[in-house]
Amino acid sequence: MLLLSPHIDTVRPLELEFNGTHSGLLDNWLGVMATYLAIYRTPSILKLIHEGKVGVFHSKHEEFGLDDLPNKGIDLAIVVDVCSGKRYEGVDIALENISTPGRDFVTPLKGFLKWEGYKVITKKYTGEDEDADESWTWIEKGVPTFTCILPVDGDYHQNTTCPSERVDRFAQALARVVCYCL
Repeated sequence: MLLLSPHIDTVRPLELEFNGTHSGLLDNWLGVMATYLAIYRTPSILKLIHEGKVGVFHSKHEEFGLDDLPNKGIDLAIVVDVCSGKRYEGVDIALENISTPGRDFVTPLKGFLKWEGYKVITKKYTGEDEDADESWTWIEKGVPTFTCILPVDGDYHQNTTCPSERVDRFAQALARVVCYCL
């Protein structure tokens, strides 16, 4: 099973605003929303969910204390999260913490997304603390994984902003990622 995994915890109460641009503590509210946009807009993904070939899991623990992850039947875990920083400027989707032993499908996937007009960056799993996210726990469990990052502006642990067009574009790219990986 391919598992989409956007976490649903929040560090503090959710305060959101929208005027064409989302603003507030968007980690990981926008990741969850974009995941469902990708699912709802892509009939083949929705069909595969009903058939049990694609699943959705929401960890409640962000990057720490991930003792609630499913243990069986996961062939690939795709973590969905938000992040900010200079390296994400102008990027539609980032594929990071890539750990897919014996399967290098991310390189051709990146080429496919670029061919479709998406600005994509990639980064393999390094174990560096600055890159810590839920994918690390999947790696410890021996499950092939990578994280799809929705770039947001500002400090993603504080107030951030993200234009609705970027969320929409990310959701489209995420749907392509899921279909490509099946």
